Amino acid sequence: MCASCMTYAPTALCSVAFTVNLALHFGPRAHARLVLAALLSHAARAHAQPRPGAASVPPGVRRPVGTPPTVRSGEALAEVRMYASVRTENTLRIAYIGTGRVRGRLLLATLQREPDGSLRRTGTDRELAPSASAVALTWDARGGAALYVTPTPHRNESERDRHARHHNGTRSMQDSLRNPLGTPSLTAGDVHFVRLDAQGAPAGRPLRLFSENARAFRVALVREGDGWLAGWTGAHALQGEVRGTVRFARITADARLQGATIESGFSGPQGDGLVLFSSQNASPARAAWSGEHCHTDPTPAPTAPARDPSESIETRPRFVIPQGPLHEIAGPRVVCDSLSLYTLALPLQAPAATLVSGPALARDTLTRAGETLLFSQREGHDRASLRQAQLAPDGRLVSVTTLVSPGPTTHEDAPARVIATAQPDDRNAPTDSTVPPPTPPQRAEILRAPVALDASSTGPRELSLAALSIARTRVIIAQSTSANAEISMRSVAPIESAHELTWVDPATQWLLLRVGDGLGGPLVHLVLDRTDAGPEVIWPGDERLRAHLLRARIARAAVTDLEHSFGPLSARSDAATNPSMVGLTNSMRRVRARWTDACDSLQARARFLVRRGLPRELETLARQQCEIPALGAAPTSQ
Repeated sequence: MCASCMTYAPTALCSVAFTVNLALHFGPRAHARLVLAALLSHAARAHAQPRPGAASVPPGVRRPVGTPPTVRSGEALAEVRMYASVRTENTLRIAYIGTGRVRGRLLLATLQREPDGSLRRTGTDRELAPSASAVALTWDARGGAALYVTPTPHRNESERDRHARHHNGTRSMQDSLRNPLGTPSLTAGDVHFVRLDAQGAPAGRPLRLFSENARAFRVALVREGDGWLAGWTGAHALQGEVRGTVRFARITADARLQGATIESGFSGPQGDGLVLFSSQNASPARAAWSGEHCHTDPTPAPTAPARDPSESIETRPRFVIPQGPLHEIAGPRVVCDSLSLYTLALPLQAPAATLVSGPALARDTLTRAGETLLFSQREGHDRASLRQAQLAPDGRLVSVTTLVSPGPTTHEDAPARVIATAQPDDRNAPTDSTVPPPTPPQRAEILRAPVALDASSTGPRELSLAALSIARTRVIIAQSTSANAEISMRSVAPIESAHELTWVDPATQWLLLRVGDGLGGPLVHLVLDRTDAGPEVIWPGDERLRAHLLRARIARAAVTDLEHSFGPLSARSDAATNPSMVGLTNSMRRVRARWTDACDSLQARARFLVRRGLPRELETLARQQCEIPALGAAPTSQ
């Protein structure tokens, strides 16, 4: 019993199973229950200890175990996939989609700011929904509300059809072709709205605003008078093809849908940015988002060639694989713009205004500070600038000013340390690369095209910015006291590779960082110190490693290509008497020798770079490219 469970469970849990099994067979059941309770406690303590070889946690970050009641600076609140936060005075409310044991559940945490800067949970986290894939939160003196997407992978499908689809690939493909909106996936979902009372509990049943068939991954929610304005991304079918869109809806004070859903007129891939502005004075509600709008192209389509162009370059005895005919829908061509900013005015008593196309974006980040919209504008091929603008009542951008002047964007390679010069006694590795050390990017370059951006209005003409660099290793803090004045910047190092940030309170340098990877990780409460971390250091790559990796891949492809002939022939019963097997065996040995030689150089270069401080994943990459299987014995005649 214990031998079978040790493959899947810790040793302490196997001891529990083995001891309880003995107690149930040879002792009273009461004694077995006592033994079970004691050993389960021991197993829990043993399982909580870090396992050998597990991923190390950087200093200063403590992985959350459940929901810690007190969270200090540099500690994690919870393991989250996505979150939304609202601060009212000293109270911070966070609606997050959990991972791990609470994977997929939508929870609301209420935390109180203590005088020493720590956060204290005022109670247990409340569950708002058993599953969610996106969330937005708003709160004021009258109460709060949440907007979220409940994933519905296979809507309107019986249990019998679901079972058949999972076990029959042909059936699944046929159903997908018949469905005009494509295969239902995890990006489909129902958009729900729920009111929250003062304690954060749902006040009434959730209101379903819309049922999206795909691409429901971003939501936004703001107050509008006594009600709310909601926005979300979704999909629609246009000319027989599924395209993304953005929709809006108004909710009354008693949590009812007001009128019909508002269509934006946008069609195409949506971005990650979606910002709503509530109505102010004579200005109606407005929306801004990022995406690639698709529209018809009036120019005639190019004439398809009568013959395959590859026929002119192919030589005998090679032949051209016949291509199937193109399946195109009759009508004008549809072209999509590059990543750009789009705005829309949403009057209360009138239809939505015409969609307004804004400038091209250098990065898919949008944020608002009061009534100001901030975005990274693309200037040419590799130049960008950080700009701010106001939204006019008709949705146009007005009062556009530049916060960071146009200039080059940051390097987009993965972060690492600079390669040191080879030591004279290092004889086990090739000579050092001739690539010069990279120039660290300046703070202005990072702020022109950040990965994540958040801003807060600290005065009539004052802005505080928090941006995340492309390497995800620096948080840039900037302040602007005038629209045309040069902003002051400093950089701080995140405690781990960060992916999202929220600028909670610029006065106390308080922010939230979601670290980990792209799928989720710890949400860290962080109060920044006044020290400057300096510029980040990046590694643009190593030319020798690239050359060795390319050589190893070419040699591996040659072995794989020859294996298609050598393998089937060597497995036949007449392989020993086949006259072509001698030549094939010699050819296989030659290509394998080339692969071995290329792998030796690749692995030596990878070890050399790892010893100089680069990530150990380079050795893993080299090992994966050099998994050379053993060559079978040559066939011999009996």
